[in-house]
Amino acid sequence: MSRERWLAACAVTRGERIARGAVALVLLAAAVSLWPSTAPGAIAAGLGAVLFSVMAITGFCPAKYAAGRPADAAEVAERLREAGIDDARDVVRLR
Repeated sequence: MSRERWLAACAVTRGERIARGAVALVLLAAAVSLWPSTAPGAIAAGLGAVLFSVMAITGFCPAKYAAGRPADAAEVAERLREAGIDDARDVVRLR
């Protein structure tokens, strides 16, 4: 994912923060209602509520971690050659 696409994906508006806050409240309510009978579900919902609360307050964007680092084409080609795989971007001449 390029930096421009990452910035576009992580642009957080006021409405998105409000929506994240609402999701956090729903998850918190689910955690409270699940607590006496289903502890693992309550813990998972509680952790989700904490995550969405942090995202709503700070504007944190989890897409940043999923994007990874953009690879250089020459670096990718070199890794493929080291692994014994021909790179499809090489010139192919057909007779």
